[in-house]
Amino acid sequence: MKKQKTPRQKINPYFDKADKLVREITRKRDNNCCCMCGNPVEGSGSHPCHVYPKGTYMSMRWIPENIFTGCMHCHFYVWHENPIPSTKWFEEKYPERASYLLELSNRIQKVDMAFMEYTIKLLKEHKDFQNEG
Repeated sequence: MKKQKTPRQKINPYFDKADKLVREITRKRDNNCCCMCGNPVEGSGSHPCHVYPKGTYMSMRWIPENIFTGCMHCHFYVWHENPIPSTKWFEEKYPERASYLLELSNRIQKVDMAFMEYTIKLLKEHKDFQNEG
């Protein structure tokens, strides 16, 4: 007898697809440069930095405004190691985004199959998404 998949196992393939789409959107928006130091980034040197952590705020994981492009150094050794000054930097550099994200963070949404399908649809329609294949 075939084992039934849990709801979490059913939506996991959507996570990878949504992660890839939102990375493409944010890299394009940020001109393939680290938003913190300004250095160009590409491939594995380009890190999606989440303003609101994706573990705590799962429904904000794929919102492009919640992500900025960072180099490995800035992502791990500045953003994660110095959260208070990093948050202040983000609020000063992107005040409208910071305000929008604060409002969103107060509305936690359940991540289920319908949410993932809707998220992928929105990401594909995003103005910064370029379908190359």
